[in-house]
Amino acid sequence: MFRIDGGTFQCNNYSMRQRRNLLGMKLGRLSVIRPAANNEFNHTTWLCQCDCGVVKTVETNKLCSGTTTSCGCYGKEARIRGCTKHGVSGRNGKPEAPEYASWRAMINRCCQPGSSRYRRYGGRGITVHPEWRHSYLAFVRDMGPKPEPKHAYSLDRIDNNGPYSPGNCRWATMGQQQNNRITNHRMTHNGQSRTLTEWALVAGIPRGAFKRRIYMGWSIADAVSLPLRASRQEHRTQHQHS
Repeated sequence: MFRIDGGTFQCNNYSMRQRRNLLGMKLGRLSVIRPAANNEFNHTTWLCQCDCGVVKTVETNKLCSGTTTSCGCYGKEARIRGCTKHGVSGRNGKPEAPEYASWRAMINRCCQPGSSRYRRYGGRGITVHPEWRHSYLAFVRDMGPKPEPKHAYSLDRIDNNGPYSPGNCRWATMGQQQNNRITNHRMTHNGQSRTLTEWALVAGIPRGAFKRRIYMGWSIADAVSLPLRASRQEHRTQHQHS
């Protein structure tokens, strides 16, 4: 309930056709400075200054309904609090929790194209469970704490081609992770089971090139049969006709 021109009104029930004088009012973190020009939708707007110092133009209905209460700084602070309220993110001089470090690294390599490891994860279709992607608390709720602190255990996917999800992740030792690498998996083609290195020898192409094909989602048949200079387009074309 706000007081305007000697009377009171409930903002979220006011008539849109009647211009309200919000000059000088404080709504949330926003102080109304002066009227502004109507926007492209012909909605009345006000020039407002946020407590943090940022000045922005806000529609009357958004100010009165409480939809907009700051320049955007409140939402940013809320997201930071969501990560820091349990003291896990390494801020304010506190050490970063090992589980939080694993969650952050998972998000970076799967969801951030700028990450140096994105090509091997998000770039080849490795996804993150929706709840985990948006919430560290959901991640640690499902995974629990590491069996041992520091680097003794790391986040590992049971199916190396599958997502980061509750049913496909575990805290694993370095030895377990090494054994679970895609390069150690035996792949079957034409009734023969071989490692990635062995299939590279059969195909007659460098191990690194063969490994890249598998990481990019090529079938073992295509990876073995297509020549070294075969492009992704040729691979897609052959796959469409198969």
